[in-house]
Amino acid sequence: MLLSYEVTDANGRRNPAPGIKEDVLIHVRVDAKNRIAKPACGISIVNELGVLMTCVNTGQLGVTQAELPHSEKGCWCHSEPT
Repeated sequence: MLLSYEVTDANGRRNPAPGIKEDVLIHVRVDAKNRIAKPACGISIVNELGVLMTCVNTGQLGVTQAELPHSEKGCWCHSEPT
């Protein structure tokens, strides 16, 4: 279950929001009802018309995340500028 999320820049600041070509950190808190052996996080970016501009997930990036035990809270996504 999603508990909360927060978007920050590479230094952990919420304001101002990250700009173009800056690192973006997305902090996500989840409540794992069951053990998650291979957790993954993903993000989709859509424009104001709802058109998908890009999407990426930790599996595509080759990022291996630690197992989330039952009731563990935590997950993260990290995107670097291209």
